[in-house]
Amino acid sequence: MNIAIFCESYLPQANGTETHVSTLAKGLRALGHHALVVSSDLEAEDAYEQEDAVFCPARPSGSSYGQSARRKGFSFLKKKLLAFQPDVVHLASLGTMGSFGLSYALQMDLPLAVTVLDLRNALSGFSGSAPYRRLTRDYCRNLLKKAVSFADAAAAVSPGAGKALESLGAACQLTPVPLCVDLSLFRVGAADGAQTEAMRKRLGLNGRTGVLAVGNLDHFEEFSLLLEHWAAAVPGENSLHLAVAGNGSALPALREKAASLGISRRVTFAGQIPHEEMPACYAACAAYVSATQAEWVKASVYEATACGLPAILYQGSASCSLISNGVNGFLYRSPQELAPLLEKLTGLDEKTQAKLRSLVERTALPFGPEALGKAMLECYQAATEEHRRKSKEKE
Repeated sequence: MNIAIFCESYLPQANGTETHVSTLAKGLRALGHHALVVSSDLEAEDAYEQEDAVFCPARPSGSSYGQSARRKGFSFLKKKLLAFQPDVVHLASLGTMGSFGLSYALQMDLPLAVTVLDLRNALSGFSGSAPYRRLTRDYCRNLLKKAVSFADAAAAVSPGAGKALESLGAACQLTPVPLCVDLSLFRVGAADGAQTEAMRKRLGLNGRTGVLAVGNLDHFEEFSLLLEHWAAAVPGENSLHLAVAGNGSALPALREKAASLGISRRVTFAGQIPHEEMPACYAACAAYVSATQAEWVKASVYEATACGLPAILYQGSASCSLISNGVNGFLYRSPQELAPLLEKLTGLDEKTQAKLRSLVERTALPFGPEALGKAMLECYQAATEEHRRKSKEKE
């Protein structure tokens, strides 16, 4: 089967959609199928082809991807798609590139699958002035409704996706698919000693024990709450150090928040870390922590556990479904509960910590690229059958 997967941006960016598409494409190819990723590149002046992906130029934007595809180069993409001859069109994001993919599927009368991965643009619009946010929000909502209405099959990773779609007037039947990670990249031992030590320096650990938080720093509330929990749970004389990997518009406000809480010396904002360097980031720390209450699962939780890093999550988020409490992580409800968990996980001797990493890593082994590929192949088959049914009805 030939599958064309459309997403607004692609690796080396490292948000959840891009890593999901990368994992899916790898899984499909491992199962003997062909996947062509169709995306855009912020640094490209012209459209181009690279391995199993094609790109058109992009421009900076306030979207959740930080960019939007430019129509310049669409003719090149269409030429490559015609040569590829996809059996199914799969929309993994809904922006300019998703709109192009939708148009191509309709024009060529191809089965259409949609994965609901990120609804921030439809919920809030692009960052910018209030009128611009409303304008882009309405555009994204209309595109979402159109894509869902034409989709022959729709899937989602997060259990809260259905409720979110309903609130946007785009309710549809969703097929659940697992959150999976590239286990060839995210695993214990993926980073060597030199890479891990270099990352420790970047994270500002310097002989301290690192606890890692990963995410898009456009989400001020999530990381502001984490800083509050850290200030309350970790006393000043403690050797623990919070390392935050990620970038976003809320970074200046979060730095101010850390200063106001008196924890600036115990927190490092490391900025965006390239996807391929994240295994060293996980290896450099003793635990992963998140205070998110979002209804969307975070890929970094499974990346961390695949690297043997136990996760400590604030109870109530969708990401908690990824954790077996006491096996590959722990849930907490207050800073008072967070404190002993941090002490327990970061106070282990080297031998015990190595054993723990091995145990945690095992819990992620069933969730590699092939598992995601198999799940989506079922979705593609359903889309193909539904498309045939609709075509017969039109005859």
